[in-house]
Amino acid sequence: MQLTYQDRLKRLSLPTLELRRLLHDLILCYKIVFGLINVQCDEFFAFSILSTRGHPYKFAKASCSTSCRSQFFNQRIVNVWNSLPCTVDFTSLTSFKRTINDVDYSDFLKVFHSNFIIQYLLFSTFLSYCTMPLYVMGSCKCRRGLSDP
Repeated sequence: MQLTYQDRLKRLSLPTLELRRLLHDLILCYKIVFGLINVQCDEFFAFSILSTRGHPYKFAKASCSTSCRSQFFNQRIVNVWNSLPCTVDFTSLTSFKRTINDVDYSDFLKVFHSNFIIQYLLFSTFLSYCTMPLYVMGSCKCRRGLSDP
């Protein structure tokens, strides 16, 4: 039986390729900004002077006259990077990776993917809910088995 792309993602509990690429672009951007790789940040990005909301590491967006240029890494990541909420932790790469997974990127992905993200977040919430005890009519049904109070 041939499964569709959406069904395979659901079965494997994976986000879409587009979302995974976006997250890896953000991680690469973090590594460039904080000097974790041997690339000069000034060659890719210019920091914004007017950073009043959100995190303090916002970039200035350069205008581009061609659609080809808008797909370059240093152009396509600026809006996503600047929209990161202040809840994202920039103290270390590990904490950054952990906190960017909780951000909703549906504005930067296609319509199909935004619906999938909502389903993925609901599924993740459901999985974390399944680890908690469920109280039904005075009895506690836990994952380990059934037990009555």
